[in-house]
Amino acid sequence: MSAMKSPEPFDTAAVVQVTPAMATRWLEKNGANRKIRTKRVRQYMDDMMAGRWVLTPQPIAFNCDGTLIDGQHRLKAIIEAGKPQRFLVVHNVPREAGAVIDQGLTRSVPDAAMFRNINGVNASDVGVAKAMYFGAGSVRSGVSTSQILEFIDKHADALDFVRSAFGKAKLAGVTIAPVKAVIGRAYYTANRDEVRRFVSILTGESEPKSASDHNARKLFMMLYGSRMYGADAREEVYRKTQRALWGFLKGEALKKLYAAPEDMFPIPE
Repeated sequence: MSAMKSPEPFDTAAVVQVTPAMATRWLEKNGANRKIRTKRVRQYMDDMMAGRWVLTPQPIAFNCDGTLIDGQHRLKAIIEAGKPQRFLVVHNVPREAGAVIDQGLTRSVPDAAMFRNINGVNASDVGVAKAMYFGAGSVRSGVSTSQILEFIDKHADALDFVRSAFGKAKLAGVTIAPVKAVIGRAYYTANRDEVRRFVSILTGESEPKSASDHNARKLFMMLYGSRMYGADAREEVYRKTQRALWGFLKGEALKKLYAAPEDMFPIPE
C-alpha cells in the first residue's frame, strides 16, 4: 500500500467572500504572527466601510497544518467593520515561507497614485495632504493609502494652489507641511490673493507693509527659532500658522503668536 502523498505547496487558491464569522474562526488559527497594530486595523476597517477596499493578489495564507500566517490585520478589520470582503485565500503554504512574507519593497503613496491615474504626486504633496486631512486633529489616528489618495484627488486644486503660492521658495530646516496644509485649507474660504501675499511675506519674497503683515514674519521667526520636530510639534506649527494667517486676513496685529484652539479654515466634505 503506497504512503499518502503530502499536499503540494499552494495547492488550493481561490477567491473567497470572507464573512466576519469566518474571520473570527480563522483568527483562532493564528500562528507566530506579529502583534496586532490597532492603527493598521482601523485604517483597513475605514477603507472597508467606505467601499475603498479592493481585491488584490495578496492572499490570506495558511501553512500546511492550517495555521494562519498572513492576513490577521485584514481579518480583524472585517470583524470590526462587520462587512464581508473578497480575498484570495491560499492553503498549504510552506512553513519556511512565513519568514519572508512582506519582505518586498513597499509601494509609497506616490507609487500607488500612478495606479489610480493621479499624476504628479510627490512625497511633499503627501505630507501636505495628510496635514490638511487631519487639520487640528490628531495625526496619530492614521490614514490608509486609499484614503489619502482619495483626498489628494478630491483636493487637487487646493494642492495646486499651495504649490503655486510657495513656488520655488525654500524654508530649509523648517517643519513646512503643516504650514502648507493651512494654506491649502484656506484656499476654500479665504481671499486667495491675500493668502498668496501672506506666503510671500513668510518666505521673504515680500516685505511687510502693515502691522498685521508682521504676523507672517512672527510665524517665520517661530519656525526658524524653535526647530520643532515630532507629532506634537507639527500640530503646534499647524495651529499657530492658522492663528497667524487668520489675524493677517482680518487686519489684526498679533503681539504674541498663540495656537488656535480649533480649525479656522474648514474644507468641503
